[in-house]
Amino acid sequence: MPDGFIYLWRKILDTSFYTNPNACHLAIHLLLKANWKERKIVFNNKEISIGRGEHLSGRLELSRETGLTEREIRTSLTILKNVGFLTSTSTNAFSVFHICKYDDYQIKASSTSTSQRPASDQPVTTPNKGYKDIRVEITHTMCDFDKFWSAYPNKKAKRAAVEPEPEIEPVVEPITKPNSCVCPQ
Repeated sequence: MPDGFIYLWRKILDTSFYTNPNACHLAIHLLLKANWKERKIVFNNKEISIGRGEHLSGRLELSRETGLTEREIRTSLTILKNVGFLTSTSTNAFSVFHICKYDDYQIKASSTSTSQRPASDQPVTTPNKGYKDIRVEITHTMCDFDKFWSAYPNKKAKRAAVEPEPEIEPVVEPITKPNSCVCPQ
């Protein structure tokens, strides 16, 4: 299975199976394992086509992958079938689980990757997030300083006043006599 990601929309919070932890766990697991594009495999010398949004597995394998018992897998599959999240086609060796609204849950990669990619002759631009706010803050601070400077009667060394002063490290002298008092007697 290739590396990548899936979309997990917040509308899953509104599903009837979300409050059932085993069914929700299995649903998310099946979304993660489902094919994002059609592929073909050979099983028992027969070619099997597994479509987009489908996953070939069995209860024992799902139990091993999720940590749920086979009984919890069976119950969760029944719940997910009853609410219309998935359908399955079973044989004596495996089941093909089909997520019913897979395209509603996952956006096709080809439609988003090409529309947002710049043409080859265009320079790649990066967003300057946050810089505009900093410039506005600096300008606002300078305007406040200019107001102060116009009201200040002694107009000397404006450039030195605008530049920040270098930090001075505090000098800490050790106390030589721990019980001594500096107060006048």
